[in-house]
Amino acid sequence: MFVLALVPRVLWLNAFMTTDEYVWVKRSTQFATALMGGRWADTFVAGHPGVTTTWAGTVGLTARYLLQGSEPSSSLAGFLEKVNSMDPIALDILAAVRWPIALVT
Repeated sequence: MFVLALVPRVLWLNAFMTTDEYVWVKRSTQFATALMGGRWADTFVAGHPGVTTTWAGTVGLTARYLLQGSEPSSSLAGFLEKVNSMDPIALDILAAVRWPIALVT
């Protein structure tokens, strides 16, 4: 049953972007950067319950960084900064952010 529910959620993770996903990717990069820097107050990036989405986005971005096979000189912080400066967000990055949400759902 889990696989049947997962398949339609993961087939086209990089097909399109909804209007608010840009904001959630940015919030996830801000959350992860604050978390890595030990700036706990800065992990609060929205005044409403978006915690699960932000955490899942952080997991997806971290997994994307670890799996991309980047140069040893690049850091997670540098990767997050690069993602945060993207406008629009690259669809492969968006797919990475969507994976954890698809799995949780």
